[in-house]
Amino acid sequence: MEIEFALPNKLKTMEEYRQIIDAFLAKHLSNHYYAYAIHEKSGTLSEEQRQPHVHIMFSERLIDEVEKIKERSAKYFFSYPARKKKDGSEPSFEEKYRRGAPKNRCWVEKSFLSILRADFAKIQNEVLAKNGFSIRVDHRTLKAQKEEAEKNCDTSLARLFNRIPEEYIGVISCKEDDDPKLERLKKFRNLRNQHFDLIFKTDSAIKEIEDLETKDEVQLASVKAREFITSEEFSQKFDTPKLQELKAKVLFEIEKVHRRKRSIISQHDAKQKAKLEYMTPAEREIWRKYFEMLAQKNQLEKFLLTLKKPDESPKDAMNAYEEMVSGVNFKIACLLVSAASLKKSIDEINKKLETPDCRKNILIVTHQILQANTYARKMLMLASKKLDRSVDELKDAIFYQSISDKDYYKTREVYNILRHQYFPLKKEHEQQLNLKYCYRQKIISPLRAVAMAKNIFVKGGLKKFRLALRQYKKYEEKFSRHMDSFHQREKIFQNTKWTADNQADFLQEKYLMIKQKTLLDAEKIALIILNFLSIIKNQNWKRLVILPTLLNKSNLLPPVFSVKITNL
Repeated sequence: MEIEFALPNKLKTMEEYRQIIDAFLAKHLSNHYYAYAIHEKSGTLSEEQRQPHVHIMFSERLIDEVEKIKERSAKYFFSYPARKKKDGSEPSFEEKYRRGAPKNRCWVEKSFLSILRADFAKIQNEVLAKNGFSIRVDHRTLKAQKEEAEKNCDTSLARLFNRIPEEYIGVISCKEDDDPKLERLKKFRNLRNQHFDLIFKTDSAIKEIEDLETKDEVQLASVKAREFITSEEFSQKFDTPKLQELKAKVLFEIEKVHRRKRSIISQHDAKQKAKLEYMTPAEREIWRKYFEMLAQKNQLEKFLLTLKKPDESPKDAMNAYEEMVSGVNFKIACLLVSAASLKKSIDEINKKLETPDCRKNILIVTHQILQANTYARKMLMLASKKLDRSVDELKDAIFYQSISDKDYYKTREVYNILRHQYFPLKKEHEQQLNLKYCYRQKIISPLRAVAMAKNIFVKGGLKKFRLALRQYKKYEEKFSRHMDSFHQREKIFQNTKWTADNQADFLQEKYLMIKQKTLLDAEKIALIILNFLSIIKNQNWKRLVILPTLLNKSNLLPPVFSVKITNL
């Protein structure tokens, strides 16, 4: 027998491939004779893409205890194995030796193929993780992967897996340019690539919007906190334990926001991290040096822009300024020369990273990094809200303490007191209204419960019928608009004074109106037949025959259709 497995083209060396194959052989073929060959070639339809794979040839006959003690010849090994005697006794060692080795029957079971695929995928993922790759192999169907993505609230991956699987056409069809199967496969792959690009462009845009929203909200809370802690009221001495506690809480929330900010990974950083996985150690070092030089150059250029030129009067200061500027410019020039020497290597690395397979894996890994960072982003938003709330609490406490000992108040002070009391109450009122709305959505009323029971009884038919009825009303409104348009046209036609000079226009307009009227009549008949009779004939609606009274009471059906259903 032969098994052929694809190997991950992220791995490069033969030793890495052998780690996967040896682990698989040790688990499934340790008691079999086998041989394997590793091949690596470019794909027939994608010359740039490597396609390493392994062919494992083996015998399904087991290496039994007799074979381990004394090896059989090929003539004996592949012959029919010895069976128990009629009296139930086991055959002797010599009889087993001169008969064949027993077969492992699991290799002929179709269900065992799924076990092999799952084990091989698991072994590949272990080796990929060992070599520092985040990408993973998944042996499951697209449907199963889509369901898992939906459970994890990963809409981008769910849309990615919501596609038709590729059809295998064979090597011979790939070599014939005029084969219709090949043309169909090329179109399918082109559309699949476009689908992939659109999904991740959309995902990137959504992530960027979320980052901007998070950044804006955190920035507002941080600015508000910074302005407050630099103000005079925060710098005053707090005598009461409550104020001291609130002040400590504000400082703690500020530190917490800064800590959460450091845990956020931007899209650029996630993409750079994904790219590093697909570089060799030497390429990573070149990549790191190149971008460090560019970052250092940008910092020096910013430093020159912020550096102020001294007055001309002190010559020492002017000389120091000119010497510093010339030194910084010389350093920038050196960095540019060093970066230019690495530019060729960087271009080669970028070319390698832009290959279709590598680019696809980088986008997937980038998405996984950002998706894993969703929780950190939520925690940052929560920390910023807590900071905003703690600042407001301290401000209110300071305000109430400042007016508590007064016997009289100015108009502005009264306004501030009312404002401090009104807006928190208004905010709390809005929150309670939102909470009430959320709870109301979860409550099942008796009428809704009855409707749900009806729908379950007819296996979802009632819901389908309501949708079809809604669609029919929509088409009916559209049809009525067309009829109104036709009647207006007919009225204009009747009020127009036709003479012998415009006889041709009269005949043409009359012909168009008759044609439009015929089409409208046909549309009306088609709407009635297609949108209702097909639903009434549905098998799920046969159960409604025993519930004519229930349906009539529910006011879901017009009387004419209720009569049709009861007469089925």
